[in-house]
Amino acid sequence: MSFQVMISQLGSGMMTTIQIFLLTLIFSLPLGLLVAFGRMSKNAVIRTITKIYISIMRGTPLMLQLLVVYFGPYYIFGVNISSSYRAYAVVIAFAINYAAYFAEIYRGGIESMPVGQYEAAKVLGYGKTQTFVKELPHALDYGMDFYAPQTTELPDGRRIMIAWMKSWDACVIPNSQDWQGMMTLPRELELKDGKIWQTPVREIEKYHKNPCRYDHAEINQETTLCGIEGRTIDLTVLLEEDEFQTFSMKLAANKEYETSFTYHKAENMLEIDRTYCGVTKDVVCVRKLKISNPEGLKKMRFILDRQSIELFLNDGEQVATTAICTPLEAQEIHFYSDKKIHINAEKYDIMSASEKNAFMHSANDEIIE
Repeated sequence: MSFQVMISQLGSGMMTTIQIFLLTLIFSLPLGLLVAFGRMSKNAVIRTITKIYISIMRGTPLMLQLLVVYFGPYYIFGVNISSSYRAYAVVIAFAINYAAYFAEIYRGGIESMPVGQYEAAKVLGYGKTQTFVKELPHALDYGMDFYAPQTTELPDGRRIMIAWMKSWDACVIPNSQDWQGMMTLPRELELKDGKIWQTPVREIEKYHKNPCRYDHAEINQETTLCGIEGRTIDLTVLLEEDEFQTFSMKLAANKEYETSFTYHKAENMLEIDRTYCGVTKDVVCVRKLKISNPEGLKKMRFILDRQSIELFLNDGEQVATTAICTPLEAQEIHFYSDKKIHINAEKYDIMSASEKNAFMHSANDEIIE
């Protein structure tokens, strides 16, 4: 046999092999999915039949299955077969063999999904087919201190979430403090366009006092606004459309301490830096997050407590929680922009529970009088 004839026959055999391979995939992939659903069926008869089928296909040699498929019609049913049936027999045997293996692959993948993932998809309004569609992940919180969130549904239908403001890898407390860990402010959850938006519970407004508001306030380089300060406050800042590249805010600040939030407009990136918040241990101090809104950062709402800052971006589309360990005398808030811009700012002091109770008692006394 000449080399040219040998190459010709090898090429012909290779093409036949490729054809068998492609036809096997075309038929075995959907058949395997049907068998997988049968294997997971709640009907005991269907489940048993598919289980036996899988066991036979995976437990017997493929060559034996080829012989049964090819000679079976004649010896079992008395059907005459032609020489052209060989190609059909090969494809049938390969397809039913591979379908058994694919069925177990499908079943393993489906059953490996935690029940919680199905429940999460149901909460998001996804159907059964959408449950298996991979999407880009969305973090519940982009800050450095957010752990183990839990939710509950209130009688009025609101879904409320609360979490530990704590990371096991970070010990952000002064050396003199004997405890660590806090809870976040309860947050209202709302589903918009397949994403979870978060806002502080509306009840916080009942604890507001000492309002301070600025409309169209000018920020040029480092600036402070009289009355915009404090360590237990609810502060909302709206950025107007201006030509700037960098906008920054320093909270819980004085000459020694600060925690900064810097927005880089060109990269649409927010950088959180608590390096100078008073932390003395080796913990993560810088976190960068991409603003998901393509139009950029428009609104920031800070809930500042004695040892924490919760930031709600663009009405709660993204949230970042940061624990700090700054002395309470650091009350200042500084604004910075590389070019002159204008902002709207609204600040409220937040009453403590004891202040709220005293206020309510005083109000009741006035009503009685």
